[in-house]
Amino acid sequence: LCSFENLLGSSQAGKIYLVDLAGSEKVDKTGAEGRLLDEAKMINKSLSALGNVINALTSGVDPILLLKYPV
Repeated sequence: LCSFENLLGSSQAGKIYLVDLAGSEKVDKTGAEGRLLDEAKMINKSLSALGNVINALTSGVDPILLLKYPV
């Protein structure tokens, strides 16, 4: 994260690096059942929520509105 000032005011810029170690679990292809199926569903739900938050952050949405994305 860095801050800088110009004639129009101050700005901030930053980078975030994300690594998806879990992957998107393809339930149909894995044939997961029971506990493994439940775990795959939770992984997919978490990845979906993370995607929603990142999309909201990049669109300039008020951070308070991000509370609608529970995991």
